[in-house]
Amino acid sequence: MSNSLYADREFPGLENSRLAFDLSSRSSYWNEADELSLQHFIGIDFYKIITVNGADFGSLTIQPFVNRIDNGYRTPGVYDDNHDWEFLFRTFALNINAWGSDKPYFKIGHFEIPFGGEYNKDSFGDLHQYGQGAKIGMKMDWGFAMGQELDGWLYEIALTRGSGMKYRDREDPYAISGRVGSLNDSNFDYGLSFFHGEVLKEKSTTKRDIMALDFEYYFENKSVLIEIHGGQIEDEDLLGSLLEFNIKSDDERAEVYIQHFYQNLENNTYLSRAGIGISYQINNQLNLSSQFMKEFESPPEEQEELIEFQIRYRF
Repeated sequence: MSNSLYADREFPGLENSRLAFDLSSRSSYWNEADELSLQHFIGIDFYKIITVNGADFGSLTIQPFVNRIDNGYRTPGVYDDNHDWEFLFRTFALNINAWGSDKPYFKIGHFEIPFGGEYNKDSFGDLHQYGQGAKIGMKMDWGFAMGQELDGWLYEIALTRGSGMKYRDREDPYAISGRVGSLNDSNFDYGLSFFHGEVLKEKSTTKRDIMALDFEYYFENKSVLIEIHGGQIEDEDLLGSLLEFNIKSDDERAEVYIQHFYQNLENNTYLSRAGIGISYQINNQLNLSSQFMKEFESPPEEQEELIEFQIRYRF
């Protein structure tokens, strides 16, 4: 889930606040099409603990970003064309937990959809992703959520707009999602998720009804993640899976992962890709990462080989 780990300075004049800047640059080379895309991100992480009459009421997280893309081959949906500037919020959420850690909490704003194994990860702005777009059509959304920790379990249920990064009400999109899972405090984590909605894509909506089971096992500095999802997209049966093996160095600065993602729709539309990635945290501010992805099935385009590099500096 999104956090403000690098927000380590207090915002001037505001107690119990943290502020950091987030700069990154990414290059993506598509081998079969011989296309090089460039993306740049300039952002702010702001985090504020809100108190009322001396007691904690909740927290406010604001992460505005300016995004730039050039030569956007297979342009991500947040951009309007292949050369574009966009101002977006990764997170803009008020989290209210005034009743204690074991009582229900409430979120309102723009936040991560509670779905799948990615919900336990902090992957925002990284190359390392888990295929949320192919499964539920988005990763973040605007709306309301409620959750609670109960005897080693954590659940969260959300009612959201269904338009993703940007708030759009055309075609009346909506989404209802939720996940219940074990708390991330043992060598074995697992969860059950659901998603139902009409998700906005360009000028129309796509109906999605998806369920997912995720399991992750940790041993020493290694882990194995398995996620199985299924349901329907526009009344066509869907079955898919995600498999990842991950290993970190003893100091957790270096990470290597091998990943395979698969989906099969009823009309014989397949999506299959595998890849390997590496990330190295040079210090608390500077991170370098790279990944190679190969597509075995990818409708409607030809199968691609993708090589990406990213440099990210947070201070």
